[in-house]
Parts: sequence; structure tokens; C-alpha cells
Amino acid sequence: MKKLNNDQFEEERSRLLPTVKCPKCSYIAEMNHVLTAQSNQNVIYKCPQCHYEVRNIHTSKG
Repeated sequence: MKKLNNDQFEEERSRLLPTVKCPKCSYIAEMNHVLTAQSNQNVIYKCPQCHYEVRNIHTSKG
């Protein structure tokens, strides 16, 4: 197994994370930067570019 430094690790990790496209401005971001899980199993989406927000996105668990 290859050992990675911090920069290499972050670069590799970023290629593995799914991305989400904003339905308003089409900005694409990694899901960990735009989705927030709530304790009631709902999810909030917020675009860092245009600040479009969708609340109470239901998941398969809630």
C-alpha cells in the first residue's frame, strides 16, 4: 500500500467524494460541502455560490 502525504491524501479523497450540482446556478461541489444531515434524518442543501437552499430533503431513512 502506498503511503500518501497530507496533500496527496486530500487530492485522492476529493476524487472519491460524490458531487452535487446546484439546480439554480449549476455550481458543482462535493457533497460534504453542500449537504447537512439533520437529526430527524432530513437533509439540507445549500449552494455556496448562489446561496440557493432546499430544506427537509427526505432520505430513504426518514
